[in-house]
Amino acid sequence: VEEMVDKLAAKMKDEPDNAEGWFMLGRSYMSMGRYKEAVDALEKTNKLVPDNHVVMLRYADALTMLRGGRLSGKPFELIKRAIEIKPDDPTGLWLLGMGYEEKGEYKKAISYWNLLISLLKDNKSIDEVNKLIRAAKKKAGISLSEISGSNKPAAIKSNVSLKVSVVIDNSQLKNVSME
Repeated sequence: VEEMVDKLAAKMKDEPDNAEGWFMLGRSYMSMGRYKEAVDALEKTNKLVPDNHVVMLRYADALTMLRGGRLSGKPFELIKRAIEIKPDDPTGLWLLGMGYEEKGEYKKAISYWNLLISLLKDNKSIDEVNKLIRAAKKKAGISLSEISGSNKPAAIKSNVSLKVSVVIDNSQLKNVSME
């Protein structure tokens, strides 16, 4: 595997504008735990294809791993930008919650994780996110049932309305009270 990755790295020197190649190289370095090289490759990818939420999240992940798991700073900014582009990206929501949790903004973290749960299909992931939510609630001193809709992220809030029209047969009007 290392030999194949080294060949790809050599190829990228000859093809500096090959975003797909840089992305593949960055992912390969990540899987090998070579975070500095992953950051370099994904930074190049991000420059070649700006505003790509997938690239931004991979780049943020590599930066986070290089920094010992800390999301603050550039990784967190990349994650927030990725979620602006694709608000329902599960990886982005997961990481955004982690970033807010790291900052001590537990209600924001919980709100993003609650959004994430609605997108998840497998019970293992749902259980993991629920554990994160419970831990954040405990840190914030929030009861398990607390967290109102007012804590939803601003980018996700929406104005929802319901309009109902009722048609009543004239023969039934005598049975209708207009109170």
